[in-house]
Amino acid sequence: MAPPDERVRDVLAKRAPVLRTLADESARKPSLVDRLDCSRSTVDRAVADLIEIGFVSEEGGRYAATTAGRLALREQER
Repeated sequence: MAPPDERVRDVLAKRAPVLRTLADESARKPSLVDRLDCSRSTVDRAVADLIEIGFVSEEGGRYAATTAGRLALREQER
């Protein structure tokens, strides 16, 4: 298993489009599938990865970027 910092970098690099979408506004998974033009299983894995590292939270079936997620995304886009 990758060290924690490496895991965070890997997830952020791979899941940035999902995080970017959720940083703009919260969304349900079907909406993410439509917006990102990808499969439901891809969205499921991306959201699970982002929740695991604390960059996305879920409330009432809606997913949103956390403050940590927004900051990490901003830092990555520098």
